[in-house]
Amino acid sequence: MSYAGLAIFDDGRLNGVIFLSNNADPNSNKDAPLKVGFAGGFLGLSLGGAPSVKYTYLSGGAQVNVADGAGPLILAYDDRTGDSVLQGGKLGDFLYGGSGNDVLNGGGGDDTLIGNLGTNIIRGGSGNNTASYVGYSGPNAPDTLGVQVFLDEREAYNRDGFGFHDTLIDIQNLVGTRFLDILVGDAGDNILEGHDGADVIRGGAGNDTSSYETSAFSVDVNLTTKVNDGGAAWGDILESIENVRGSDYADSLTGDAKANVLEGGAEADQLLGAGGSDTASYEHSLFGVTVNLTTGANTGGDAEGDILTDIENLRGSRYEDVLTGDATANVLEGGAKADQLFGAGGSDTASYEHSLLGVTVNLATGSYSGGDAQGDILTSIENLAGSQNADTLTGDAAANVLAGGAGNDRLFGGEGNDTLRGDAGSDTLVGGVGDDRLVVIEAPTLVQGDAGNDKLFLQGAETFTFIDMNFKEIEAVYVRDSLTLDMSGVSTKVAITVQNAATTLATVTGTKGNDTITAGAGDTVLDGSTGSDKLSAGAGADTFTFKANFGRDNVYGFESGADHFDVSALVSSINDINISGLNGGANTLITFEGAGSGNKIILHDVAASSLDASDFGFLLT
Repeated sequence: MSYAGLAIFDDGRLNGVIFLSNNADPNSNKDAPLKVGFAGGFLGLSLGGAPSVKYTYLSGGAQVNVADGAGPLILAYDDRTGDSVLQGGKLGDFLYGGSGNDVLNGGGGDDTLIGNLGTNIIRGGSGNNTASYVGYSGPNAPDTLGVQVFLDEREAYNRDGFGFHDTLIDIQNLVGTRFLDILVGDAGDNILEGHDGADVIRGGAGNDTSSYETSAFSVDVNLTTKVNDGGAAWGDILESIENVRGSDYADSLTGDAKANVLEGGAEADQLLGAGGSDTASYEHSLFGVTVNLTTGANTGGDAEGDILTDIENLRGSRYEDVLTGDATANVLEGGAKADQLFGAGGSDTASYEHSLLGVTVNLATGSYSGGDAQGDILTSIENLAGSQNADTLTGDAAANVLAGGAGNDRLFGGEGNDTLRGDAGSDTLVGGVGDDRLVVIEAPTLVQGDAGNDKLFLQGAETFTFIDMNFKEIEAVYVRDSLTLDMSGVSTKVAITVQNAATTLATVTGTKGNDTITAGAGDTVLDGSTGSDKLSAGAGADTFTFKANFGRDNVYGFESGADHFDVSALVSSINDINISGLNGGANTLITFEGAGSGNKIILHDVAASSLDASDFGFLLT
């Protein structure tokens, strides 16, 4: 059997190989459907270029592999017999198993995988993948049990005789049956769609969404009262759900005290935030929208006729949108195309967190390019949130908040007292004029305060090493979480404050200058490096480390029996330490044999007589 641009070998015994050229068709050289019937064997699909979606119907047990995956593919069965392996490509595929025990591998892209009957292995691969059970058939009764799917246990099973026990791997989203399902998410962000039937939807620890996008009737979903009615929402029980997506009809969606994302879909919807910082989303609208939180006038696409109450934030479509905030602090995300974002009062943010490409946004010059920022117009916007790629964000004379997101970002505060947050990636943060706050969670390329009294906040379980080249003009550093900070390569003094929790350990080494280092609630290792430093103990069990040429340091808050001096780099026993009283015995002077007269510790509010060898750690010999 052969089609134009298509060669098939399928005699039922011989492995089949298919070569599919771009847009192949038996008559018009476009969109050729493929039907293959053979029992067993291997079927390879080599997709050249970037073809459109192809539908492949299979019968009998087979292995089907998309060789290069240049385009999305739909693989399905018509007689649904045999045990088979379906391998998707690089883009989003639709894989539909048969009645046997199948293996479905999504590969790259956002895949939809339907195991159908049998005991299946459903592996999504990379991307944001969905395991769907929507096509299952069974007794047509509203109280019939459907499927029970637990992403936190990586497997699915049922109790109603459908006959399957699936294992799920790399699956983020679930679609249930038309019966009574239990869908449980995991620690990630899940989209759970119960479909018809009175379902139990339990989100888990992530930022989870209950979807009713395929409901045949409008839905009324209320996360506050837990009463859900209409269409596919009738009788549903929602637990640990933060977001709701409605149907293509006139829905009523109500959030709760948390930060909710409510998406009504088509028709005139009512979206009620009900507390928290809530978002009205139009990301799936087929046309651009105009939404105004000040006037309440909402038109175009899915926004036509919508009524928004207690909504603070807006997310537009992938078309040209006009989004206007109100007097509160709004987050406005236009999405793709050239959007107009109006802050309209309050401290407002233009967000590009879902842009597929990095953006360059400059509030001072009014220039916006790259990714979703291309062609945008921003008015009365104070803050910027970047994408998950490499962004360049620049503030203006106002007090700006710039959040880079993932990727190696470049953030420039400009004038004003700004807050710059690098997030993931090796970022460059330059505060500019004003008293700025710089926040990083991974080792940055550069942190620079410029003029003003600037502060650097370090977060995350990370090792941060600074030298003069990547640390400039910052007066204070705050260490959070359990991390290691080494500033021994920095020449200028700095004040370092540890703000770790009681159960964590932070290790801090100061600069070459005269530093002030203060321990936190947890355990802290303090090393002033060189210079005349002020070192203060905190609430935990702290260790003060001294090495060659440490200088003349002052120690405060030392508690004998809880805190210790690590002098292992200087001496090997208590006999090499000189301990004497100062200021009438209120303070203690500590020096070390062979360390030089310029290296000494002044211990405040501790009597010399209270110290012994147990307060020191020595070099083992």
